[in-house]
Amino acid sequence: MNLKIFDLYLNLNMSVKNESDKKPLDVYYYIDVNLDQDINIIERCLRINLTVNNNEYEIDKFINCSSSIKNNIEKNDEDIIKRGLMTFNNMVSLLKLKSTNDTWLFYISNGSINNLYKDVFVILLNKEPMFKKSHYIISKNPMDITKESSKEHKMEHLKFFNRNLQELLRSEKQITYTNLD
Repeated sequence: MNLKIFDLYLNLNMSVKNESDKKPLDVYYYIDVNLDQDINIIERCLRINLTVNNNEYEIDKFINCSSSIKNNIEKNDEDIIKRGLMTFNNMVSLLKLKSTNDTWLFYISNGSINNLYKDVFVILLNKEPMFKKSHYIISKNPMDITKESSKEHKMEHLKFFNRNLQELLRSEKQITYTNLD
C-alpha cells in the first residue's frame, strides 16, 4: 500500500517538474476577418489549441495585435498571403521583439489569393520572426464563425479551424519573403 502512495507521489512530482521544464512562448496574433465574425471564440480556440497541442511550450504572452497595427495594413491588397506577410513585417517592426522567449506570430484571415482562389481561409505562422519564413495552411473553404451563428454551426467551424491549425503546426510548408512591394 505504501508503495502505491510513493508511486503516486513520484508521478505528481514528475508532472510538476515537467511543467516547469516547458519553454516560455510569446504568441502575437492578427485576426483579419469581418466585424461580424466572433473574434473572441477564435482567440480562445487558438489559445486552447496551442496550450493542449504544444507540450514543450507554456504560453507566457498571448497578445492580439489587430488594434495596434490596423491602420498600417493595406486592405485593398487582393492577395491575402501578401497582406499576411506584410502584417508580419509590421508586427516585427512595431513590437520591437527583445524577449528571450520563443516568439510565434500568427495571421488568420479569409480572403482571396491573387486571381487564383476566391474566398479561402489562411493561417500563417512565423516561428522565428527575425527570419522571414512563414509556415502556411490554405483551405478552399472560408472560416465562418459569426456572432449570430447557431451553436452547431460554430462548433462545425471551430472543428474546421482546429484541424487547420493542427495541420499548420505539423506542416513543413514554408514561404520565404523579403521584398513584398
